[in-house]
Amino acid sequence: LRVLRPLLSASRADLAATVQARAIAVVEDPSNADPRYLRNRMRAASPMLQEIGLNTDALCDLAEAQAAIALTLDRQINQLAIRCLSVDALGVATLDRDEAIKRADQPLLAMFLGRVLTSLGGHRYPVRRALQDHAARWLVEPVATNKPITLGGCRLAAKEQGGRQYVTVMREVSGAQAHEAQLIRAGDTLIWDGRFRLTIRADHPGAGYMIGPADQAVWSALKPDLPRELTDLPAQCRWALPALYEDARPIAVLGPGNLDAQPTARAVSICWAPLLPMLRVT
Repeated sequence: LRVLRPLLSASRADLAATVQARAIAVVEDPSNADPRYLRNRMRAASPMLQEIGLNTDALCDLAEAQAAIALTLDRQINQLAIRCLSVDALGVATLDRDEAIKRADQPLLAMFLGRVLTSLGGHRYPVRRALQDHAARWLVEPVATNKPITLGGCRLAAKEQGGRQYVTVMREVSGAQAHEAQLIRAGDTLIWDGRFRLTIRADHPGAGYMIGPADQAVWSALKPDLPRELTDLPAQCRWALPALYEDARPIAVLGPGNLDAQPTARAVSICWAPLLPMLRVT
């Protein structure tokens, strides 16, 4: 979602004069007079700020400069993701550690890893800067001494393969399994765990299903009927997937690309669609 604010640099007095001259009806937001909000306390302090040069024009110039910096960083992070990162349909990422360290300094690595943790962890807002910095420090440590860690609701594990060093990033199991079951009816769409978009066919009969975590008990109950592509997944990945329940009984594990092999799941479509995408439009 891109938000455009073309009137940001216009003063309140100019806006009021413009709508009055054109007889445009306006609605006053009462929260704009509430001192509990920082924006209103900043407005009240405006005369004092202007005395030290922080007037509207200066603040707008600063905002434009910051926006240009943010745009440049977004483009650099996008390029780093394209060159160094792959994400499969289950939302498991593989990062080429050697390539990432070669192409980015530690501050950029921190912001890039923050984007990865935010997306794969299903967060609505970016993870805290302290977690980003922690991830970057962990990444540059030698793989031989680098133990798996959990940050921002994700598990990071280093490995060596074919003479290159990689990092696997996936959703932390305990975070995914903390979600309560959600009801989904025919024609409904929901986002589960901030990572997967699920839809039930509009023509599907019945009262609907419950979507909940595919914990160890679910896998034990369904394993004989599940396709090998699912049962062969690492446990940390399997247990972070959603499951389909009917009458409080698990009937399918919802892994993108693996539904056709489960007749009980054919009314469902699922795809990895995190709340905050890995790549941003710039």
